[in-house]
Amino acid sequence: MITTFWLVLGYTCNNRCPHCYAAPSGFSSEWMNLPFAIDVMSTLKQGGAKTCLLIGGEPSLYPNLAELIAEGSKKKLKMVIVSNGRWMKDEQFTKQLFNQGLDRAVISLEGATESVHNSLTGRDSFRDTTEGIRNCAKLGKVNTLTTICKDNSHQIPEIVEA
Repeated sequence: MITTFWLVLGYTCNNRCPHCYAAPSGFSSEWMNLPFAIDVMSTLKQGGAKTCLLIGGEPSLYPNLAELIAEGSKKKLKMVIVSNGRWMKDEQFTKQLFNQGLDRAVISLEGATESVHNSLTGRDSFRDTTEGIRNCAKLGKVNTLTTICKDNSHQIPEIVEA
């Protein structure tokens, strides 16, 4: 039985992480159709699923994200977003997601310092990401995740402390 599933909403992203599995696809701007996404959630819920992880690309860019979270929450699914956290810097946006039923945000923190994080995301993203983490901690639940590689492995103790 599937109890947890990952729903890939699309591969659009505002970062350009060289290690990302989506990079070879060219960060397509095509999104999953909302009725189809809701149907997938319904089918998996009927089969016993309890948790839906929204992933991408960057799922916070999905145009119907709040509505999708609300629909999943109505179906009694635990709704989790796996994100780079950059849009979560907007407190109103983040509040809306948690108000619609988001259970938790899991945010990628790729380095303990701005220079390492930015080099691994290919963008000037550290401040957006850390502000997003702070907003999620204030408004709901948050965890961080880090892709450990040769470029950030020297910062593991600092990342753990962050």
